[in-house]
Amino acid sequence: MLEITKPPRTLRQRIGGKWSTSWQTFLINSILSLLVLAEVEKVPSKSTSELFSWIYAWAISLLFLGVLVFAISRTILRNREKSPVPIWVALSINATIGIFYSFSTEMAIHFFGITSVVPFSIRLLANTLLVTWWGSMLTIFLDFREEESSAKKYLVESAVQLSLQEMQRNEISALVRADIHREIEDNLKHAQGSLKNEMDSLSKLDSSSASITAQQTQRISELLFNVAKDSVKPLSKSLWAREGEIYPRHTWREVLVRVTQFQPFYPGLLAAIDIIGAAPQQINDFGVNRGLPLVIAATLLILTIGTIFNLLMKEWPRHHAKLFFVGIVVLQSSIVPMRVHFRELWEPGSATITWQLTQHITGIVIIFMTSSVGAFRKMNTESREIFSSEIKEELVSSIARSRELANLARESSRILHGAVQTRLVSCAIAIERAYKQESARDLTLALQEALDVLSSPLRESAFADSITGEVERKISLWKGLCDFDLSIDIGDIPNHPHTTSVVGRIIEEAISNSIRHGDASKIQIAIEVREKNRLIIVVEDNGSGIKKGNPGIGSALLQQESGGNWSLQPQESGTRLEVQIPLVGELTQ
Repeated sequence: MLEITKPPRTLRQRIGGKWSTSWQTFLINSILSLLVLAEVEKVPSKSTSELFSWIYAWAISLLFLGVLVFAISRTILRNREKSPVPIWVALSINATIGIFYSFSTEMAIHFFGITSVVPFSIRLLANTLLVTWWGSMLTIFLDFREEESSAKKYLVESAVQLSLQEMQRNEISALVRADIHREIEDNLKHAQGSLKNEMDSLSKLDSSSASITAQQTQRISELLFNVAKDSVKPLSKSLWAREGEIYPRHTWREVLVRVTQFQPFYPGLLAAIDIIGAAPQQINDFGVNRGLPLVIAATLLILTIGTIFNLLMKEWPRHHAKLFFVGIVVLQSSIVPMRVHFRELWEPGSATITWQLTQHITGIVIIFMTSSVGAFRKMNTESREIFSSEIKEELVSSIARSRELANLARESSRILHGAVQTRLVSCAIAIERAYKQESARDLTLALQEALDVLSSPLRESAFADSITGEVERKISLWKGLCDFDLSIDIGDIPNHPHTTSVVGRIIEEAISNSIRHGDASKIQIAIEVREKNRLIIVVEDNGSGIKKGNPGIGSALLQQESGGNWSLQPQESGTRLEVQIPLVGELTQ
């Protein structure tokens, strides 16, 4: 198995990089802010009108905050993924967001005439500290998570590539290709039989007579058009859409299980979060003389219980998961009941069931988050090693086979959509023209070519040895059916087989669309080199213009061959297609 060679990411890259003030962090923090607001302001215990007033206040404050976050992400942080901002800038932005959120919430509270139990100064301090710290921790967590996912994909991709090489050496690709050929031939067998019947009936006629009727000609022409539309096109689409298997991802359940099996508690971090989150409210509710001792007692309990259970988990690692859960139970059953007791003693009726349930859920979530984020680097390495050892050879072989099948299916899809459809439609038009000209010979030749196409649909003609030759070869398929104006100015660029085949497929797609969909009678083709590294292909026609509809295989083919550098624009008469393909050494598909 190949090793990951990427250098470790710096703290600046993690905090000031891709995930800093992203829409993902904004969404997560928006949900958490509602839960915190409901807990601090005791929203669930209020009347219905007050409840909705608080929800409206929260929504409006987030709306204003969203505008600020969007502006920051599009200005200061617009290039953060490639050029991470300094840590102090990221922390300052988080603090600014906390301050802005406090002011926007306060304005919304006054606007709706709501009474808050938390003074603005306490809200401002708590929000600023929480957002500064939590925003950084969430950013680091998301960055580690993405890094782990990328590392796992790399491990699987390395195994799949090795398996693919082995498959190709063992000629398994030939077997896969044969499977696809059989699938295509089975789908076109009915059309092939129908066309043979028509040819048999025509062969019985005297070749010198004019007994071929308009009805027979129309029937054969419609047969070829229908095969191209109803058989070849859907088959090409289904082959193009065929995807290779992916290695199954680990679920969140598996991740949480590994946290309980390998990670300790972080009592110092838990105590700091508890002080920041609970101390302002308790001091505000009960005063300094009562609230401060309660905060100190909770802090000592967290530090003591967390440290004891860390020692126990270190001493008996085989029972780590059990001790982890017992530690959570002991922490929650010590701190929450203590707060319930004194809250009911000093403010009867304030410790509702909803309040107690919120305390328990919040505490458990924070414990898991700190154990995940606080030691995520270690967990990331361990998880990667475990994942590497768990990669199953049989599954990798299956993925490799499916990947090869998907690649060959797309290769076949290109041929079906391009050469096969083009030749069938060309034959259909040639048959109609032969009847009008009363040429039995041309009619027979067109029928025979259509039968050859259906008999060997994936037998693509050899490409020409130059771009000019390949373009002329594609034009010849429509000879006599449309007027062409060709201009090629590519200098002395080397004739690379891949470039030639790509240009041929693009020209084939453009001509076919102009004639089949636009009823064009004249097509102008211009090919030139621009800036020595790009080949520009422009195709203009005098057809009926662009028809509405969902993008098909042709659009997908143009997208893949050009890397997205293509456009289709309407003109006063007809359409204009422009495609750019790179010319940098040997192009890869």
